[in-house]
Amino acid sequence: MFGLSVSKILLTLFVIAAVWYGWRAYNRYQAIRKQVREEVERAAQRGQARGQARDETRGEARVQAEDMVECSTCGAFIAAGRQTSCGRKDCPYPG
Repeated sequence: MFGLSVSKILLTLFVIAAVWYGWRAYNRYQAIRKQVREEVERAAQRGQARGQARDETRGEARVQAEDMVECSTCGAFIAAGRQTSCGRKDCPYPG
């Protein structure tokens, strides 16, 4: 009833090997995830440091978003605060 047969021994060895290699793969996966997470954090810190350095050197030279207005003649989009002529004779904006 509880005798050792070749098939039982092979099945037991297969289960042990599957668990062992599965555990190793899981640990390898966790190590890679940790390494990638650390690299992303380091890159973010480097980017923040570079951004702070740029802000300090240029002061408040950040570009703000502007509304755009479409020219009724040529269809080009122009910044609403700085509307200039597109060069056509019938352009509604001063040149």
